[in-house]
Amino acid sequence: GHLKVLQNYQSLLAVVGGLSATPINRLRATWAAIPPEGTALFEKCKGLMDKNFSALRSELSQAVHPVVPY
Repeated sequence: GHLKVLQNYQSLLAVVGGLSATPINRLRATWAAIPPEGTALFEKCKGLMDKNFSALRSELSQAVHPVVPY
């Protein structure tokens, strides 16, 4: 949430990419311990990394500058 509020999309994508990595994604017990609000926020941020980053490009076009792009 904080990185998105700060419009730091580079770091946001780095965090989402790291958490989406296969070794981290396999930690079922850890993911189960995260509150539903946290997983919902993660899924929302993960939505920025869609097939061709169209959601991210749309978000960047509407962002108020300054912005840290990808």
